[in-house]
Order: sequence, then C-alpha cells, then structure tokens
Amino acid sequence: LRLEKELTDFPWHTVPHLVKLTTLVTPDRPPIMTVTSLDRELAFVLSHTIHHNALIAVIARLVGADPPPGFGYAPSTVAYQRSRPCAR
Repeated sequence: LRLEKELTDFPWHTVPHLVKLTTLVTPDRPPIMTVTSLDRELAFVLSHTIHHNALIAVIARLVGADPPPGFGYAPSTVAYQRSRPCAR
C-alpha cells in the first residue's frame, strides 16, 4: 500500500516527457544511452514484475501451493481468456 500511495501521489507532471536512460547491457562495454519515457519504463517494470510472478506461480505449484487465479498472467492474456471461454 505504501508503494501504491507513493505512485499515486508522485508529481508526474514534473517529469519531462522524454528522459535519457543509461544502462549497462554487457560488462565488457561501456553503458549505452537511449531516450525513453517514464510511461514506457513503468510499463516495462509492470511487465517484468508479471514475468517474475509467473515464475513464482510455477514454483508455488511445484511445492503444492495454489496461487490466486490470474497470478503471473499478463492483462492481455487474462482478457483473451475471458473473451474465449473453453472447456478445461
């Protein structure tokens, strides 16, 4: 809840539309710089978090736990599954 509040209360209007991102893609070369947006980076964090949640769901099932429905699934996958009912 704390993180949700921080994201909700953050003054997004103060962030430039485009930002420079410097990242190290290999330990043998210097970092690269690219231009991106805060929206795009937040979307990536969400996608990457879902990816990790999917791995957690697999591990949970392997040890006998039952993760909540939809846990570890991308929103587009859940929407697709809802639009195409199938026998299971």
